[in-house]
Amino acid sequence: ALEDHPASSLSAVDVLDEAQHDQLVVEWNDTAVDADVSTLPGLFAVQVERDRDAVAVVFEGVSLTYG
Repeated sequence: ALEDHPASSLSAVDVLDEAQHDQLVVEWNDTAVDADVSTLPGLFAVQVERDRDAVAVVFEGVSLTYG
């Protein structure tokens, strides 16, 4: 395509045929799944409830638990 139209921008060149495009965009990009909508603070709270004595952070030899 660039050889036939050298003034074309690279982004204007279709590198996939229609079947390949559909496979990539429709078939392989099927995102019809439930997504986790947790927040970081929410996930942190869940871990605190799960195991308050677990190590949450270690820095320069000092560790802190979730509790």
